[in-house]
Formats: sequence, C-alpha cells, structure tokens
Amino acid sequence: MDKKEYYLNNRQKLLDYGKEYYLKNRRKYLEYKRDKYYNDDSFRQKQLNNRKQLFELIWKKTVNHYGGKCACCGFNDLKKKVRQCHFLQFDHINGQGNKHRKDEKYAHLFYWLYKNNFPGEFRLLCASCNVAMEPHEVICEYHKWEGRRKP
Repeated sequence: MDKKEYYLNNRQKLLDYGKEYYLKNRRKYLEYKRDKYYNDDSFRQKQLNNRKQLFELIWKKTVNHYGGKCACCGFNDLKKKVRQCHFLQFDHINGQGNKHRKDEKYAHLFYWLYKNNFPGEFRLLCASCNVAMEPHEVICEYHKWEGRRKP
C-alpha cells in the first residue's frame, strides 16, 4: 500500500491525530511560528503574501455575491483603487453603519460579511455613489440630478 492509498483509507484518523497533536503542543507550535516569523524574513514575507492573497480572494467573493457592480450607476472595475482603498465599497442599506462598526468591532467589512454568510441588508456602491447616497434610497443624489439635466 503506497502513501496516497494509506492516506485515503485513514483520512479521518490522520486528521483527528493531527488536531489532537496540535492541541496538545499548541504553545510550542505557536512559539516556533512566532520565532520563525520574527527571525526569518523570507518566511515573514511568504506569510504576508499568503494573507494578502486570502484577503483579496475573500474580497472578490464578497463583491461577486453582492452583484459585482455599483447598485446605483453600474460601475464594475474591481481593480480600481483610490489611495489604496477599493473604489467599490459596501454600504448599509438602512444606514447605521457607524453604529454597526462600533458594535461588531471589525477591521474589514467585507471579511465580516463573508464570515456572516452575506447578510441581505448590505449593497455594493462605488465610492462616489456611497458618499451621495441617503439611507433606504436606490439612486444617489448625484444620479437623480444627472437625469434631470438638459443636454
């Protein structure tokens, strides 16, 4: 029996053993990781790159779940950034974003949305529509006036 076949036949047993070993040796494992992180530049850089890639993947999944474009004007450039912040932003439909941020204490709203199974009281807006949008409205003030302009 080769390694792959052994693993497939004993997968759950091996996973349980690994989890048990980690829990038993958690402190030693975390000390090793911390020492390696602070003393090995290539390891630290690899960890930072992995975290960045994971956050980018979660951001894209969250954006795609909420339609992948601005709910008001239809802007859909996922790569567009202004001052290193994504131009597409998540908005609380009913307002109360500041209160929600203080209650939940999260660093990134997209990560909170991902972890909480994409609640329905949020929408995706571009930065300009997000600034001009009133709670419970579908079209921002800018686009309301834009439609009334005469050519």
